[in-house]
Amino acid sequence: MVTDPSDLSPRQAVNRYLDRRRSELTESTIQSYRYRLKLWMEWCEKQGIDRVSELTGWVFEQFEAHRSGEGIAAQTINGEMKTLKGHVEYLERIGAVEEDLAEKIHIPDVPQGERSRDERLSTERARSLLRYFRTTEHSYGTRYHALLELLWHTGARIGGIRALDLRDFDAEEGIVEFVHRPSTGTPLKNKL
Repeated sequence: MVTDPSDLSPRQAVNRYLDRRRSELTESTIQSYRYRLKLWMEWCEKQGIDRVSELTGWVFEQFEAHRSGEGIAAQTINGEMKTLKGHVEYLERIGAVEEDLAEKIHIPDVPQGERSRDERLSTERARSLLRYFRTTEHSYGTRYHALLELLWHTGARIGGIRALDLRDFDAEEGIVEFVHRPSTGTPLKNKL
């Protein structure tokens, strides 16, 4: 049993961190963090880093350079380094590493062209499509029609729409309720 947190191995530290975050995050977010930090743990093991007390700004620089050298997209490296920074902030909090060590982690900028797209369906186009679906016999009530109606009127995320179950619709009230159900494979982002 480790009595001094600075003696934790990178693997032990990551496992503790994920266990502590489990009550705050969805299972899919935990799995995403686990995957990102697994790459970090494996890299540390290959470098012979046995204890978190060995972590320095130079170590983080080498890890980022390693990931960049593998031809990984900037967006991916950005996410990995943000996750690593959150992990190191936890290590600071428990006294496993020096204070402000997380500030030495560089979060690379993501070029504009590699960021998520902000394309939106214009109001005019949406109304035109809804009119078409509502008045065209072979289109009325199709999956595409239902999807557009839900997206347009609720503003829900695609993941929220995907998580809907028939029991989430109250026909009498005309209400759709979004329910977080991780056990059925239909979790909602941030449990909301």
